[in-house]
Amino acid sequence: MLDVPKFPISRMAGVYLANWGSHATKTRRASHPAGLLREIDERFGPHPVGECDAVDSTPQALRQLRAKILDGVRVRGELYRFLMAREDWDVFFAGFSETHCAGHHFWQFLDPSHRGYDPADRQGLRDTLQCVYQAIDREIGELIELAGAGTRFLVFSGHGMGPMWHASWNLQEILDSLGFGKAGAARVSASTSKEAGANPWRLLKMALPGKVQYAVKAMLPRALQNELIFRWYAGSRDWAGRRAIAVPNNDSVGAIRILVQGRDRHGSVATGAEYQDLCENIAAALQELRDVGTGRKVVLQVSFLHREFPGPFAQGLPDLAVLWDQSFAWDEIASPALGRLKIRMQDSRSGGHTPRGFLLASGYGESCGQDLGEATLYDLAPTVLRAAGVDPPASMQGRPLFMQLSATDRVGRSAVAKGEA
Repeated sequence: MLDVPKFPISRMAGVYLANWGSHATKTRRASHPAGLLREIDERFGPHPVGECDAVDSTPQALRQLRAKILDGVRVRGELYRFLMAREDWDVFFAGFSETHCAGHHFWQFLDPSHRGYDPADRQGLRDTLQCVYQAIDREIGELIELAGAGTRFLVFSGHGMGPMWHASWNLQEILDSLGFGKAGAARVSASTSKEAGANPWRLLKMALPGKVQYAVKAMLPRALQNELIFRWYAGSRDWAGRRAIAVPNNDSVGAIRILVQGRDRHGSVATGAEYQDLCENIAAALQELRDVGTGRKVVLQVSFLHREFPGPFAQGLPDLAVLWDQSFAWDEIASPALGRLKIRMQDSRSGGHTPRGFLLASGYGESCGQDLGEATLYDLAPTVLRAAGVDPPASMQGRPLFMQLSATDRVGRSAVAKGEA
């Protein structure tokens, strides 16, 4: 298992590598056996990119980042082929993170709807995403060839990348205006558009070059690093008098926590019916938000995380997650309850996450044109287990995606390549 989990694994019978070149990881680098990471560093060196966001937005810096990303694909392929040839494996699970970094920083050069798009491509960066995907395609092809005939393989992406159209950084202002945040917040006018507020911490983040941000961050203790991240994503901690607050998550999916009595600081919402009703009312109000120009909804889905992810640690999660529709350009929203609000651009990245990934499969009993229904990431582990003749445990979420293989087909090995598209 190579560079797929972004944290060390406590129990594993095989070989794993964590955080050699993972995207935006915050945990330590590790391997099993313990000496493998040192061997890899000596033979292949560290991943050429390092911190993906520790980069300036100048054309020169982006050209350097492009070269490092492509070099990272090459070195990663060499590393994976080295381990595939040396180790005795039944399942080979390897991740390519370079598409993720490229999608964040080079989307503007590809997408005509982006504010920074240059039709003349004067910087020569428009084909960056295509080049990165093609480079990874070649590396995966070599891995499949090295694995040998009869090896089953899955190639998938857990999500996609696309343009950034969202209101995550203004979610607290929206909650307040809808009456779920601070009591007495002024309702936005329905006839005239109000300019949304700006988080000064985000404006500071956008103004500072990425290298400067990461240099300062490296000098701070972890507690201050976490506080800066909180303020960049959610602003201040002015929670008194609010029933619902926006908490840090990311641009594509905003996150909301209900301030519950006995659970949260300044908690005022009672558990049970009051909590459930508030969640339902917030979800309904957010679903009414529409783009002023087209009339299209700007919220694809509001998820109730305490229902989606039950378990002993559910109380540590946000209560609601807001998936924005980033499939079209929008920057002004309205609803009968909200009025009209002009969203302010507060992003230094040009591309963000989208909810749809892809899946390519060979050797799992798949058939051409087969409809997999609503397949999710949860289905991949049961698919690999069933193909190996192992029944997925009852506690495992998901389902095998393809027809059950015959006993004679349950032989050979499985190679799984994960791309962070």
